[in-house]
Amino acid sequence: MNIQLIENRHTLSLEAQKLHVYRGWNEYVARRLAGYTRRPGTPLTQDIERWDDWYAQADRTVYALGKRASLLSMASFSHRPLGDAEFEFQINDYTGEDDPDTMLAFAAAAHSDFDNHSRYEGNIWTKLPEGDQSKYRLYDRLGYDIHNDISAMIKLGSLSFMKAKLDQKGGV
Repeated sequence: MNIQLIENRHTLSLEAQKLHVYRGWNEYVARRLAGYTRRPGTPLTQDIERWDDWYAQADRTVYALGKRASLLSMASFSHRPLGDAEFEFQINDYTGEDDPDTMLAFAAAAHSDFDNHSRYEGNIWTKLPEGDQSKYRLYDRLGYDIHNDISAMIKLGSLSFMKAKLDQKGGV
């Protein structure tokens, strides 16, 4: 698969930091993820294969946030129905910096692109990591309705609501 540069109104603040958002999957993304999640004593090639298998096992759209040759964060939409939601959204930061504005801009750019390029209708859900207040705030700022301590949901076509909520809260 190819990697495509994503440009939308949410990527502007990222581009000012020389960060770029990409959609797609290739060996480079798999290699970088394997480097971040490497299991002790396991050859890197096995971890790369594990990530390639992860990608291939589901209908996924993957987004990468990068700066030069570095993968900083990854987000994905996976076809995993739950209740009246069709897709699961996941986002991971590999920098350890936990910059909420950067993560918000990246997540908003991924949601906007997914909304514009997917052929799916319905809702998106996410699993909330227990006790991770930064993720709770991120999903709230994106417009997710937090149902309980386990999951949150957003209507896929509700990005105009998300934009209004981001603008109101001083987001991207």
